[in-house]
Amino acid sequence: MMILARSCLEVARADYAHITLSTFDTLLSEYLTSEMMAEKSSNLKAQLKISASDPPTDDDLLDLIRIHIAFVELRNHRLANRVRVREEPEWADIFNRGIKKFLDVARERATARVGLSCQLDIPINTGANEMKQSSSHVDVCHIVEQLTVCWERCEITDPRLRAELTERFVDLLCEVVKNYSIKTIAALEAEGFTGDLQVFLPSALLSIFCSAINNCEHVRRALIVHEKLRLDDLGTKEEREQKGGSKWKILIEQRLEDCEEMISAEIDRMIDKLIKRLLPQMKKHVFHLAWSPSACAVEDSLKPLTDMLDIELSAVHRQLLHKNFLRVLANQAAAVVMLLRGCVDENPGMEPHFYQRLFDSWAVLVDFFHAGGKGISMEQLETTPQHMDLTRILSLNQTPTEHLIEKYYKELLKQQNEVTDCKYGILNLRAYYNAKSQTLRLDVIGAKQVIPLDTNGLHIPQKVPPGALLHFTVMDHDYLRSNDFAGEAYLELIDVPGFSPTTAPTTLRQFNLVLIHPVNNCKDVFQVLDSRKEDKEAQDFLRNVQLNY
Repeated sequence: MMILARSCLEVARADYAHITLSTFDTLLSEYLTSEMMAEKSSNLKAQLKISASDPPTDDDLLDLIRIHIAFVELRNHRLANRVRVREEPEWADIFNRGIKKFLDVARERATARVGLSCQLDIPINTGANEMKQSSSHVDVCHIVEQLTVCWERCEITDPRLRAELTERFVDLLCEVVKNYSIKTIAALEAEGFTGDLQVFLPSALLSIFCSAINNCEHVRRALIVHEKLRLDDLGTKEEREQKGGSKWKILIEQRLEDCEEMISAEIDRMIDKLIKRLLPQMKKHVFHLAWSPSACAVEDSLKPLTDMLDIELSAVHRQLLHKNFLRVLANQAAAVVMLLRGCVDENPGMEPHFYQRLFDSWAVLVDFFHAGGKGISMEQLETTPQHMDLTRILSLNQTPTEHLIEKYYKELLKQQNEVTDCKYGILNLRAYYNAKSQTLRLDVIGAKQVIPLDTNGLHIPQKVPPGALLHFTVMDHDYLRSNDFAGEAYLELIDVPGFSPTTAPTTLRQFNLVLIHPVNNCKDVFQVLDSRKEDKEAQDFLRNVQLNY
């Protein structure tokens, strides 16, 4: 029969597909016209009840969606085969009015289905895989998938209406997923995963915990629907309508992102409870690490802590999705950082090797949490604020006093060099260094609102530490009251002829130094120096700084 039909087609040279579709169009149009004009109770118009005073039932709305999807599929088939498309404007108007009510029906039915899924929830047996999860998440992911596929297959021709309804649809998806996540976490807490957990966690409760956060992570991933919603295309159309002023796409993506973050925050909250129960033991191990003999290797001193962490990770490794396992690792790392930072704060003014040991220990722990690339990425570990704060404070506590003082003045010099206006005036001076007499000569020429000063001579050794500088404080002299602070400036000795090998040692060089009111960005440096009560250089420096200000 097919061979005969093909032969007839070749002989007659007729496009039977086009003829058939054209005939179908005519019959369909006649049917719709007769149905819309008929007054019988069983006709299409009565069944859909398109009038505002008599809204359609839920079943009628489902019929509406089915008919519309069939229209869209037929239309797309015609376009793909370059067959003339016949538009039905009256049908589009019926659908546009009905789809709004359909979203309300979908919300009610989805909410009820989520509740039923949670009631009928049972563990899923995955065979050899020990990962914990249950049936409810599968059902909820199916809800999101079914709604999204249905929405993807619907075609709302009016861009403004589609943008408006897409917002409502995204809110519907977020509501479904949030509702399920809240119910799941509440069920976990009802099982006893709340308050102060005991160090020993029953295996049954641990399995429920793993299943709950895995379920939440599954539905969070179900919200990755950007491509299916065609947000890029819709956003372009919406912005074109609004002449480039619309933030529609950004707002839609933000709603999805906020929902994902809410679920992640709930997962992290549960993991935080799991880790917090071990904090007292972890603190004991950190204390052991900090006060263990210096002859004891760092790895050996860390072993009690890493063994405890490893046992905890082994208990959940096979039961968790990899994303959730990384969350547990990250929470452990944050707890260790907090305890190490607490150890620093509780033991100020210790010898540098004390902080060096903590610094080396954290480096070993970073490798532990990285786990050869299977754990937390090095980028994530090294860019977290807690890591950066800990390494900074440990580095400062290991730094010799003279280098901390140098760091302080370098920060002030940096502020001076970055000044873009002369708000406090300029200090004019000339300087050179006589190596033979080891004398630095300064001629202070003047400064704004300050009278010229006499030439002065300072005896200074030729070999000065790198970064050495002169600190000028300018005061406004007052006979009746205390002098007012006008500003300060800094001059690096390396720039002075005689110190610098690139300039003639007997040439006075003029400097125009911008006066500044420095901002103290070195609070950590001051805290470290203040903790060194037995260090005369540190205490003298702090005393001089206080006198200057």
